[in-house]
Amino acid sequence: MAAESLALVAHALRAARPGLCTVLGVAGGRDIDAYMTRTVDAAVDLCDAMYHAGVRSLLQGVAHPERGVAAQIVAVNYASREPAAAYQPWAEGVVRTLSGFSGAMASYGLAPNLQTKARPA
Repeated sequence: MAAESLALVAHALRAARPGLCTVLGVAGGRDIDAYMTRTVDAAVDLCDAMYHAGVRSLLQGVAHPERGVAAQIVAVNYASREPAAAYQPWAEGVVRTLSGFSGAMASYGLAPNLQTKARPA
């Protein structure tokens, strides 16, 4: 929630930029641009990094060395003459984990555009 609050402040600052540039003039505009690059753009990058880190963390939980996704992928015999008629169990596990993550994100009451970042494709 803190990161999303920061992103909302960043959005408000970005919307206020034209008015600030008008008041501060050309020299102030360069300072505003430098500030926006260092802070406002960084706030959006922080939110994206947090979502990606959360997904990676969940996937690492699925990557148990004996029962995880990597072990299941290695265990599949891909030398079959016939294509598989159904998804492999590891694929179902990954989709189930990502769907659970999406549900957890939805329970926080985030805006729909933020929830789509957590949904499996």
